[in-house]
Amino acid sequence: MKRLPGARRLFGLAGRRAPVEQEIDAELEFHFRTEVEALMAAGRSPAEAEAEARRRFGDLRRTRAELARIDLGQRAKERRVSRLEDLRQDAAYALRGFRRQPGFALAVVLTLGIGIGANAVMFGLLDRLLLRPPAHVADPGSVMRFQLTESDAGISESWTNESMAWRTYLDQRDHAGYFASAAAYFTQPEMAVGRGEGASKARVTLATPSYFGLLGVQPARGRFYGEAEDRPEAPEAVAVVSWHYAERALGGADEALGSRLFLGSRTYTVIGVTPKGFNGVDLDAVDAWIPFHAGAPDIVGRSGEWRETYNWQWLKVLARLKPGITRERASDEATRVQRAAVEKIPNVDHRATAELVPLRGFDRKAVSHARERVALWLASVAFVLLLIVCANVANLLLARAASRRREIAVRLALGVGRGRLVRQLLAESLLLALGGGVVALAIARWGGAVLRATVLPTVTWVDSPLDWRVAGITALATLVTGLLTGLAPALQASRPALTSALKQGAAGGGTSRFRLRGGLLAAQAGLSLLLLVGAGLFVRSLWRVVHTDIGYQPSRLLVAEVDLDLAGYPRPAQHGFYLQALERMRGLPGVERAALAINSPFWTMHSTRIRLTDRDSTPRVPNGGPYYNGVTSDYFATLGMRAIAGRLFAAEDRAGSQPVMVINQRMGEFFWPGGNPLGKCVRIGADSLPCAEIVGVVANARVNAIQERSAAMYYVPLDQAQRLGLSQSRMLFLKTRRDPAGQISEVRRAFLGLGTNLPLPQVRTFQSQIDPEIQPWRLGASMFGVFGLLALLVAAIGLYSVMSYAVVQRTREFGIRSALGASSPQIVRAVMRDGLGLVVIGIAGGAAIALLLGRLLEPLLYQTSPRDPLVLAGVIGTLLVASGAAVLVPARRATRVDPLEALRAD
Repeated sequence: MKRLPGARRLFGLAGRRAPVEQEIDAELEFHFRTEVEALMAAGRSPAEAEAEARRRFGDLRRTRAELARIDLGQRAKERRVSRLEDLRQDAAYALRGFRRQPGFALAVVLTLGIGIGANAVMFGLLDRLLLRPPAHVADPGSVMRFQLTESDAGISESWTNESMAWRTYLDQRDHAGYFASAAAYFTQPEMAVGRGEGASKARVTLATPSYFGLLGVQPARGRFYGEAEDRPEAPEAVAVVSWHYAERALGGADEALGSRLFLGSRTYTVIGVTPKGFNGVDLDAVDAWIPFHAGAPDIVGRSGEWRETYNWQWLKVLARLKPGITRERASDEATRVQRAAVEKIPNVDHRATAELVPLRGFDRKAVSHARERVALWLASVAFVLLLIVCANVANLLLARAASRRREIAVRLALGVGRGRLVRQLLAESLLLALGGGVVALAIARWGGAVLRATVLPTVTWVDSPLDWRVAGITALATLVTGLLTGLAPALQASRPALTSALKQGAAGGGTSRFRLRGGLLAAQAGLSLLLLVGAGLFVRSLWRVVHTDIGYQPSRLLVAEVDLDLAGYPRPAQHGFYLQALERMRGLPGVERAALAINSPFWTMHSTRIRLTDRDSTPRVPNGGPYYNGVTSDYFATLGMRAIAGRLFAAEDRAGSQPVMVINQRMGEFFWPGGNPLGKCVRIGADSLPCAEIVGVVANARVNAIQERSAAMYYVPLDQAQRLGLSQSRMLFLKTRRDPAGQISEVRRAFLGLGTNLPLPQVRTFQSQIDPEIQPWRLGASMFGVFGLLALLVAAIGLYSVMSYAVVQRTREFGIRSALGASSPQIVRAVMRDGLGLVVIGIAGGAAIALLLGRLLEPLLYQTSPRDPLVLAGVIGTLLVASGAAVLVPARRATRVDPLEALRAD
């Protein structure tokens, strides 16, 4: 039988219709000649008759065009009606088929729903992280973040910093011409609102008055503050609150105006409310904005040192580019201004490079954000899962089409066109995809809420996880998936060998069809291996992170501090307050040990210049430092730090005694490689200060991050810290006898009992300072694991369906084998060999791809090779076991074939 071209079969272009114009010309010619003949019969000459007929008919060209338009419109309407009727019939026929096989339909719908829904959820996350501009920001494409790429002299490594010094902002604001407006801001994650136990916490942003104007946002209620209110001596402190905070804490947006908030050491009057959903340019929710200079003393101190130095980098800087200014040109000018400003400033990188980067997007090359990197990987994983789902559903549809070979052959033999048949089979796959899309919408709604709480817990969400963008992507994915999964089975099913199909029925089939299903099955196995390898690598990284010796024992530790500047305590009195608090905490029944320190690991850390007295020059330490901490004698025991050599601090190491210090191994190995640092003298700060003798060495401990290389660190007795010119900040460390989280309220009450008018003390577990470091690996392990298990389940179902169909297809063969004496174990081995052979091929391909792509995943791992043989072996073993279980059921069914029934079957 001659086959029509595939495109014509698909779209039903069965033949070329006669042009409408030819039909109209013939019709007009007929009526024209009839009229001429009638006129001639009435006595007119042929010429007179033809002229009169032309007069009566008028403009034939206009008539012809009008008739053509009417005819084409009618035909188009008929085609639309016909196609809609065909679609209705196809849908009705497909639904009747699904009612006969509800298990098949349900399995396909749920499988597609899982694949499409996972991608919808991940799109919603990526949309917020990287694609969607900040809410209520006018022309966000012209608003840029300012960042610097810096390096230390003599050290090849460089880093990119989003935080700027106040003087850097002033240099750009006053001397650069690339921007229409510039603004600086700083967000305090937790700021006490009120006093005493009734105080609450708020996320507060210090922002220059140009901030709101630069972003182009308009107040929902009231107004924003101006330059006159951005002064420490302003007669009234004012604040702007977010819509969410106004609803949550102030009784609503209208009631918020005029409310008074006690923030830091001042009372602020609310003069404006931002629009609903406005968080500035960052993702994390902001509760209030206060004028920059009015609020800075309460947040960064009253000394004003931050105004004069380039090394106090704490501000984020925004700039709105002038029309016609490109990012590249703006970055070049910003670099020139920066270098010119610091040319004669010591201890500043004179070759730093400035860059203006977008607020959102994949081309933002700012400080690496772990949650964005992990989210990109999870989106890739979700897409791989969708590919596995598509392969699985295509396999199921192929098996179903093969079981309908006789039905399809009969319909073709009765004259049904192949294009019409393909459309009918595609309608079935699209209906199944539509059901999967409905399930996907439910998953996007529920799963999106769960993922938001997991990945972005600090973001205030004012919209549903299922917004129009997510719904649109879900609809598009549903359509594409329906076409991808249904097209190949539809085209293949529409080309059966009619004679053999009518004779063999469902038990027949070609080897090419089985090869296609086998190829899809091998692809599922390979893609599943990729996801499971990713899950295994993240789980192994998470295990290594959790079991890393960070140098402390964080399980029963609390960290407590209170901002005494806000309570009006002078600096000399603050040390005495903390000593009093130390004694009070030691008396609490749930506290085993207590200690004071200047800094807390994973929270704050200071460094200052040191000089070694046994040499002329002191080398600089790579990666920063050495860092210092002033501690009481119980600090090392409270945090569980190990002594390596010498002694730790004792009661006699007081303010007036010989200055001493304890260093860590890294500092000793760097400054005295192969030597003994004990007894060495180190001068801290100014040369006029006394020299501190090294009396002990402790084991290395992490300072700022789990992934960091061991940093050089030294410790001095807290009583001697002030004499050595070190920081006067204090933190209290408590080792509890039981769960530390349960002791937070008791510790806070003990703090508040030490004085009046105290702000709300910050009390947190030490583990909570470490958890943000662990969260990317925990998230990666959990999400990769979920997607990997789903992929494994889908692949196992696909393998089971293919092998079940293969057993049915080979029923006659197994009957003959049994009749010839083949044992049940031989038949089982034959089926297992065929099924697992496909899996092994897929595993081999997946393993090769995993080894090639592993280097892309390596930056997200911790002390784990992307080619870890244990992970790869474990995943391969898991896949083989799951595949063996999936094949075993149809293999055992093959052993129960009755030879006589098999031989009589067809």
